[in-house]
Amino acid sequence: MAQLATKHLSCGYEKKNVLNNLTLEIPENKITSLIGPNGSGKTTLLKTLARMLSPKSGSVQLNGKDIHHLNTKYVAQKTRCF
Repeated sequence: MAQLATKHLSCGYEKKNVLNNLTLEIPENKITSLIGPNGSGKTTLLKTLARMLSPKSGSVQLNGKDIHHLNTKYVAQKTRCF
């Protein structure tokens, strides 16, 4: 199981969706890089993974639990680093 995953994630700012229907698994104990051209949604994804932005739809899951519905203390305890 991936430690961090997204399922059908759509996110963005106000009325503009930047990422649509993204499903992603980031495996535990592996180095993962995020690359792409300017304006492709890298920062938006990272902000959503870090709970700085709420998803418009879909979910971000930490060990199978939606992080946007979890207590901040729980998320901090279960996360090594993003």
